[in-house]
Amino acid sequence: MGELDADDFKYIPNRAVFEVCKELFMGGKPIDPVTVGSKYPHTGHLAEIINATPTTANLNYHIQAVADRAKRINAEKTTEELLKLLETEEITECQALVNKLSDTLAGNKRVEMLTMKDAIVNFYKTKRAPREYIRTGFSTLDKYTYIDRGDFIVLGGRPSAGKTAFTLQLGLNMAKQHKVLYFSLETKPDKLFDRVFSNLAEISLSQIKTGGDAMKIKEWNRYTANVPNMHNLNFTVIKASGMTVQQIKAAALELKADIIFIDYLSLIKSQGNSLYEKVTNISMDLHTMAQQTEMVVVALAQLNREGKGEPDVTNIRESGQIEQDADLILMIHQPDINNPERELIIAKNKEGRTGKIRFRFEGMYQKFWEMMA
Repeated sequence: MGELDADDFKYIPNRAVFEVCKELFMGGKPIDPVTVGSKYPHTGHLAEIINATPTTANLNYHIQAVADRAKRINAEKTTEELLKLLETEEITECQALVNKLSDTLAGNKRVEMLTMKDAIVNFYKTKRAPREYIRTGFSTLDKYTYIDRGDFIVLGGRPSAGKTAFTLQLGLNMAKQHKVLYFSLETKPDKLFDRVFSNLAEISLSQIKTGGDAMKIKEWNRYTANVPNMHNLNFTVIKASGMTVQQIKAAALELKADIIFIDYLSLIKSQGNSLYEKVTNISMDLHTMAQQTEMVVVALAQLNREGKGEPDVTNIRESGQIEQDADLILMIHQPDINNPERELIIAKNKEGRTGKIRFRFEGMYQKFWEMMA
């Protein structure tokens, strides 16, 4: 009963029959022609339904058919409303209907459950072979964390700590096996790809930025040698300035992403009376998005400038909701501004251990190297 609502039945008599069945179900009573007929007086219509579906063998298919038809009808209705509004109102006034349409098309009311009996069988089947998680390309980080589909990950750091460089490298590593989208709300895509090519081909970023005579034959040879490997990476940067969570979600679904990065969280457009309220809504929406789409969502967050010591989750700017929603919180810390060493602090980890991992950051190449303990 949790998979459909009465409103999914657009033919009123069928909706009435569903309401009767639901009432019987919630009352713990059997659902059959006699019990339904005692509460639904139109026996002729009830007989038509029984004749059309004499067996429950295809129940799941029938449920999906009703849900899909309702989704199409609701989408058509919302689209008509949107077209009318576009003729009379400002574009910004149409955003609520666009969000409603996106929710309608992506919605799924099916109640997911796992009984003890099914869980026992599932455990036996799945644990006999090693489980595959999403690899970051950093062996210690993979050992400490178990990144899986549907995870909401937050990576924080103070300005110039290397958040963007680290997540670009993370995304490139993941793009070897997964489709990765990098939503940039702050930096133009071509500038991010300058960093990407610096990282992958190990060409000085300053040479790339300068161009022309600064790029010698050696650099061009490095670039050319790495083109085949770079070409195989399923990695896309999206200019996302002014986007809402719903727009990010729609783009990610359309492009069939496995993993998305958002640089950075508080720049996402959102409703709210204060920055705290806006960021709270953004965090909850990203967490919901990750779970509904089963994508990995990695969002960058700024940390408070206050204090020069080691950061923790309380340093995340604007909202404590981020700490609540995230499955994994990572923080990049630079203990000494004159030293290229960085600490990646695993501040929260629902599925593994917390701790620190030491990295060396080569700013020239926008590249992180894991340091052995």
